[in-house]
Amino acid sequence: MVCDSLGAGGAERQLALLSSSLPEPWTATVFALGGGRYAEEIEALGVPLVVARRRHRLDPSPTLLLWRTIAAQRPDVVHSWGWMTCWAADPWCRLSGVPHVSGVIRRGNRPHRRAYLMVKAASFGRLAIANSRAGLEAFGVKPGRGRVLHNGFAWDRMPEPVARQPQDVLVVVMAATMDERKDFAGFLAVAREVAVTRGLPVRFMAIGDGRDRESLKQAGADLVERGIVEFTGRVREVLSMYQRADVGLLMTSAVHGEGISNSIMEYMASGLPVVCSDNGGNPELVVDGVTGFLAPVGGVTEVADAIAGLCADRAKARSMGDAGRARLREEFSIARMAERAVAIYDECRAKGRS
Repeated sequence: MVCDSLGAGGAERQLALLSSSLPEPWTATVFALGGGRYAEEIEALGVPLVVARRRHRLDPSPTLLLWRTIAAQRPDVVHSWGWMTCWAADPWCRLSGVPHVSGVIRRGNRPHRRAYLMVKAASFGRLAIANSRAGLEAFGVKPGRGRVLHNGFAWDRMPEPVARQPQDVLVVVMAATMDERKDFAGFLAVAREVAVTRGLPVRFMAIGDGRDRESLKQAGADLVERGIVEFTGRVREVLSMYQRADVGLLMTSAVHGEGISNSIMEYMASGLPVVCSDNGGNPELVVDGVTGFLAPVGGVTEVADAIAGLCADRAKARSMGDAGRARLREEFSIARMAERAVAIYDECRAKGRS
């Protein structure tokens, strides 16, 4: 498995989970162009790790080391997780006949930056993997080449459950990086509509950090002062915060398409009904009307209506949360992810030379 970095991110988390969970006789070695949060975790799990740091932007030595590593190990499959390592690995895989699976698609729309490099990388290899069907469609993967490998959720991350006393106030949480990809402006508009205009007993927690955080705090200063919105900042373990919440919210902006959102998976694992934007891979996670509600991108009124309905019917909210947790356990387990990955690897090996 080759990747561009091992920093904090959804792809890096899934790489760590999959590399340590493959069933016998499969084993993995990870090659990364940089270290980060998940490097120590991968090594602690007993997965061999090679980190080749670039000395400068055009440094060719990591590519040479990658080629030597592949040549020495002669792997049955190379699974690339980042566009740089995908570009670096593909020529050697073609020359040596080592099967290559391109797994660079981690979002539900084409990126605005480096679009050509990423779309081209998705065309490399014998098969292309995305973590959502929406990603395959957005990147224009040819029929027959694309395979979906949904994220898996690590249940051992869950904190011990804490008994909550019934309360009048419904707490809605949105956890995400505060930049142009997430619609925190819409989040504030929903809070204003639900708690101020409609006067419902609902409070909102915004968890996370990012370059837009200060401007958002200023835009919602009156809501913060009235105790309607709380900006918690970045927290070390976000799952413990969800024990204070009743609903998980994720509003995505028009410039971004979700893949399989880790935030939504965490909401579901915590037993929260989910209200989210109907884009990217979100409909592959959330069953509208069963485990939560899907709303149009920018649909402040629709999101407000969904939250108001959950506020009025707490039993329904709990039922949806329970259904979401059950769906996550059944469809998005690490074992299921590993099983699907092995099936893709076996298929890739059977296809012959790239």
